[in-house]
Amino acid sequence: MAQPADSRLQRLWYRSRYAWLPLVPLSLLYAAAVALRRRLYALGLRRSYRIAAPVVVVGNLTVGGTGKTPVTIWLADRLRRRGFRPGIVSRGYGGVVGDTPVQANAGSDPAIVGDEPILLAARSRCPVVVHPDRVAAADELLRMGVDVVLADDGLQHYRLRRDYEIAVVDGARGFGNGWLLPAGPLREPRARLAGVDRVLVHASRRGEETVAARDLPSGRSPGYHPGTPRHVTVNCRPRPPLEELRGSGKVEGVGARQPNGVSPAGAWKGLGEPAPEALAAASAAITRTAAL
Repeated sequence: MAQPADSRLQRLWYRSRYAWLPLVPLSLLYAAAVALRRRLYALGLRRSYRIAAPVVVVGNLTVGGTGKTPVTIWLADRLRRRGFRPGIVSRGYGGVVGDTPVQANAGSDPAIVGDEPILLAARSRCPVVVHPDRVAAADELLRMGVDVVLADDGLQHYRLRRDYEIAVVDGARGFGNGWLLPAGPLREPRARLAGVDRVLVHASRRGEETVAARDLPSGRSPGYHPGTPRHVTVNCRPRPPLEELRGSGKVEGVGARQPNGVSPAGAWKGLGEPAPEALAAASAAITRTAAL
């Protein structure tokens, strides 16, 4: 029986030593396109939009799952407990929503909204809106009374401006062979992690932390805290105090400076609910952002 294309690609990216080499020229073209796209947004030649609410992005650099969904659900629950009205925007992979944003719920058709938004709606107990254009989806959430927007898998969607970024890394597989698509699993270079606010490394077996630590960009390893089996570790970059961020136009108040620029390690068992210690620093910073 022929293997699914996805399985063959996963083996190519994470196990093969040389079979991906013929795809390198295409990856170089893809890398150039990614760099050009980011540059156009940075120069304002492609327009990005800031909505009238804080936006928190939970995403990753690789194709496939890394455990973003439980982080998004946990954050939604944490924000709701603190008195906010969070909502989630999703691309809705596997579904076809048409031109108008669609609200997903536990009874939605996965052929329209995709599988993951249904899970998010059922477990987060907050509004979930699906559309390829996250700006349109976020605007729909605002009309529902949402005051904090969580963008599930929106790290590469630069059209929607964000106030806080969390990148989730698969601790077992790291970044595969380290190449961008199609020769490797990366959607953006590993150096992109230097610009996010938190890096969460999802580890479920002993020894996985060393894979992620090896693959993290140079200069970030001092802030990497090895965890224990079945736990996630937290890494973050230093941030200026709130008063330096207010009105900067780039990031609006995402928290005060951490001692040594890093947060303590925390626990996140498997694909279940992350323990409060794991995301306490991120949650507190996001709460301060939302309160501005």
